[in-house]
Amino acid sequence: MIEAKGLDGGLYTPLSDEDIEKIHLTSMRVFSEVGIRVSNERARELFADAGARVDIDSGLVKIEPGMVMEVTGKAPEMITLYGEIMKVRFKDK
Repeated sequence: MIEAKGLDGGLYTPLSDEDIEKIHLTSMRVFSEVGIRVSNERARELFADAGARVDIDSGLVKIEPGMVMEVTGKAPEMITLYGEIMKVRFKDK
């Protein structure tokens, strides 16, 4: 198995902290104001049960920033991806 992680010491910084914050705020606006189209009925039910605004007719789901941050905060620190040839683990810095 190969274990991969980001570069140590922050040597490669293609985006400034300000750029990262702009991307984050814009993505939060997309989730809450524009929404995402969810075609799977069960997934829409789960979003609605969790408090997201779901338009049944269009399949559009709008998620408030607080909900996005709560859920992403529960994500595991490490995941394992399996491919045809090898296993690769990605770890957050």
